[in-house]
Amino acid sequence: IFFLAGSDKLIQVRTLHLIKWTAPTEPYITLNTDGSSIGNPRMANAGGLLCDSSGFWILGFSLNMGIATNNMAELEAVK
Repeated sequence: IFFLAGSDKLIQVRTLHLIKWTAPTEPYITLNTDGSSIGNPRMANAGGLLCDSSGFWILGFSLNMGIATNNMAELEAVK
């Protein structure tokens, strides 16, 4: 109806992308990390997990960093 009525507003089309995690080959493990900050700089958190070649969880961690930037949170998660 937007096309027929000639709406002057932009129409946003969303596309669904499926993403699949792939386990590493034996004997390797995978380290997944993430860090984020609500604002830049503001309160930040970081965390991560280790998974084996079967996809089973080995170890996980989380960290409340206090005030930091997004980049600092990402780097601290890897550290």
